[in-house]
Amino acid sequence: MFFLKYLINYLRRYYRVEHGLEYVEALRNLNRPSEVTIPNELIPAGVLMQLRGLLNLHVLSVNSDWVWPYWMERQSDPHDSSFIPRAMNVTYLNLTHRNWTAVGVLGGQREAIVDPRGAVTPWPNGWSLDTWLEVDQQLRFPSRLPDTQVSQELVEGIPWIRTTMKFPAATLVTEDWAVSVEGRACIVHLATLTNQTSSPLPCSLIFALRPTNPEGISIIKRLAYHTQGFLLVEDQLAVALIEKPAKWLLSTHRDGDVAHLFPRRSKSDPIVHCPVGLANACVSYPTTLQPGQSMSRIAVMPLEPTHPRFFPLQTVRGEHLLMTREDTRREWSEKLARGLQIEVPDARYQQCFNANKAFLLLLNDGYEITAGPFTYHRHWFRDAAYMLSALSRLGYHQEVAQVLSFYPLKQWKNGYFCSQKGEWDSTGQAIWSIMEHYRLTGDVNCLRDLYPAVRRGAIWIEKKRHDVTVSKTKPRGLMPAGFSAEHLGPNDHYYWDNFWSLKGLEDALEAARVLGIREDAEKFQSWAESYRRDILHAIQKDIEHSEVHALPAAPGRPPDAGMIGNICAAYPLQLFSITETQWLRRTLEFIRNHLFHGDGFYQEMIHSGINSYLTMQVAQCLVQLKDEEAFRLIDYMLELASPTWCWPEAIHPRTLGGCMGDGHHGWAAAEWLLLMRGLLIEEADDELHLTRLLPKSWTCPGQSVSLQNAPTYFGKVQLRVEFFKGYSRINFDADWRVPPRRVIWHLPARPVSVRDTETPVTLLTDGIAFCGERVSLEVQLEPTGRPDDAASEHPKIGVEEMPHRPPLRE
Repeated sequence: MFFLKYLINYLRRYYRVEHGLEYVEALRNLNRPSEVTIPNELIPAGVLMQLRGLLNLHVLSVNSDWVWPYWMERQSDPHDSSFIPRAMNVTYLNLTHRNWTAVGVLGGQREAIVDPRGAVTPWPNGWSLDTWLEVDQQLRFPSRLPDTQVSQELVEGIPWIRTTMKFPAATLVTEDWAVSVEGRACIVHLATLTNQTSSPLPCSLIFALRPTNPEGISIIKRLAYHTQGFLLVEDQLAVALIEKPAKWLLSTHRDGDVAHLFPRRSKSDPIVHCPVGLANACVSYPTTLQPGQSMSRIAVMPLEPTHPRFFPLQTVRGEHLLMTREDTRREWSEKLARGLQIEVPDARYQQCFNANKAFLLLLNDGYEITAGPFTYHRHWFRDAAYMLSALSRLGYHQEVAQVLSFYPLKQWKNGYFCSQKGEWDSTGQAIWSIMEHYRLTGDVNCLRDLYPAVRRGAIWIEKKRHDVTVSKTKPRGLMPAGFSAEHLGPNDHYYWDNFWSLKGLEDALEAARVLGIREDAEKFQSWAESYRRDILHAIQKDIEHSEVHALPAAPGRPPDAGMIGNICAAYPLQLFSITETQWLRRTLEFIRNHLFHGDGFYQEMIHSGINSYLTMQVAQCLVQLKDEEAFRLIDYMLELASPTWCWPEAIHPRTLGGCMGDGHHGWAAAEWLLLMRGLLIEEADDELHLTRLLPKSWTCPGQSVSLQNAPTYFGKVQLRVEFFKGYSRINFDADWRVPPRRVIWHLPARPVSVRDTETPVTLLTDGIAFCGERVSLEVQLEPTGRPDDAASEHPKIGVEEMPHRPPLRE
């Protein structure tokens, strides 16, 4: 707010702006009194985004004839459903098609992105390489193609993207994969042009270097072409061309887009300077293709600016790069084979699981795991908590341990794990991540090494929740009002912060007990019990005064979209059982009935879109309730996934493209993996649940599900379940580290009897319970399916009538 006040005072002093401070003051008062109104860490990125948006607005206004990236072509077209008027807007940002897919090398710290039309952005915040073609002396541009003429897919389920574009007379296919060239991560861009006619086709394949990316303008002031066959951006190697082009052309804003100059100019200066930052270039490969004949050309781009003197241009050859495709396949196959494997009947679920398993590994930079490849390529403890949890449950314990080993370096001396100052959830999330790794591995040595950081974090939580420096009227024992980068609303005493902090204390208690540090354990137990009482006191007060008996986002708040944060108490933290805690179930009911657009959670706070990972969290809660409504949400998320099986942070309700955050969101990838695992296997207290809830189509005769190499709190598990007419068969093999009290196998109908087993078995209403490491048995099922009394145990969300405001969306 200080920055805004300074800006308004400056405008008042020099430009006679008479009003403005009253709006800043009103905005400040919208927040609860808090230590930090807006974290300083967010200001540079926010300012850069808005300044880029300001440039986007003015550049587009005077250069509407230029060839722009896919999102800008659609969002600026008044005939398109994605059109957004620019009037009265200070900035112009991508709000309709924030979609892209990450490509990179395993273990690398940078990723390139590929947009829905195959344009590649290799550098952070940088330019893009587009691929055009010339047919019948007319240039064709992928960014202007309709959706019906473009398809995109992953090759073999790994970060290797194939984009197919159908033009009149020809088909253009681009493939993008990452390789390491003498230790430098690079993107290989292979473009193949095929003649689809029955006669010879004069044509040209064109690589175009564009001063744009999926966020808008990327400033290029100095651009050069070297006759050895490479392009330089700001004197750094940008694109290495494996074959020298027959023609190259560079241009500036003053001269215009090379797309318009290309047909009438044969050459240009090899170096151009553009003060506007719109330097652009293209190189072409003309040929005449016979019917059915193809031509391929390759461009190589380093993943970060590199001086050409230090890039091995002489060793980069076409044949060598094509051979790297097999190396890439093998490297990814070996890495993916190490982790959890699942097999399910639905190919969509299976492909999406395999793809996001690879994406999660891709976003792991070794010393930290990032929330996305582009807009969110940085570390947050919040996103990392879910992503590391998924990585641990996939069995990549060494990778998780490496990331966690850097956590003490991110901790302040007072114990605060700081993502950005003013957020109070991060310390609990860091402690939970450390303890989740221990629970899934039993690695006492790692826990012992990290315990000093855990201890300091627990002490910080206890001190912070009693801090009344900013406001002496805050709810007793709760965290001070904090900034919500989870976008739950203005600064407030969020239950989200308190649930995570409580879990942090309880996990610190568990760590002290595991390590036998009795004094700390007694202290942490007292703090955790007191904290839980304070939270429950605040909850009881809010529930009593609520017409809907649902928990608001913060004490005293009316029901709004911010209350989505409360479901973390059930999933993933398991602080309260959603099957037994009425206020938690009522909160979930309210969210499902009133805060959804179709079958997706509509986050009206900031996002103004359908949130992918929050919808999947609601589905997780429904799975715990054994409510088949979960599959409506899951299937809807599959419909909204890109062809490469990824999601943006939030999705535009009309265009169904991204409208918020990174176009390839790492947290969403983690949630899909956790959700698929949760359908097949899940820990709850001291029990292990198998196939808690499956789609009915998966339990038809002849179907089966399985998982291998599944880490759990109790040890590693192998599972195969087969379904037959009237009975089901299970093969269960575990290597217990700490045996569960019992294993519960949930069945699609009431069990009648058990055949062929020496294992003691208990028949339940809709499953069986057993103990043991190796179990193979068949269960006879009641022919009528699930009985009514079992189904009514947990009525479906939405059945119960309750007072409410009108639904946000139909």
